Amino acid sequence: KSKYGEDLKFMKIAIPVSVGFRFQAGVIGIMPYAGMDCSIFLLADDKYDGKSISLFDDEAGPIKASRVQVGSHIGVDADYKNFVFGLGYQRDFTRFQDKSIRSYFDEYELKLGYRF
Repeated sequence: KSKYGEDLKFMKIAIPVSVGFRFQAGVIGIMPYAGMDCSIFLLADDKYDGKSISLFDDEAGPIKASRVQVGSHIGVDADYKNFVFGLGYQRDFTRFQDKSIRSYFDEYELKLGYRF
């Protein structure tokens, strides 16, 4: 829930294009990267006072949302044996909603993984 009592739900597909450089620091491999990404929103629902609306519909009025976002990302991944760790940050350039609303997405990413 947001601080205004809304229940917001989002689902998107992100398509990143990155450039990175991998180097070894002893037994740890490190790969800083940066790039651009395009996000396509499949779902953007707002539930407030028991009423649910899609932010893509015209009935959303001034909070009507755009399905496509373009942004940039930066981060660093590290691997040790088969374990992978990473930190990243993504910032959108295009607005998610009307120009009168500050509606950019800032996303922080923490990656933990195991390579088979």
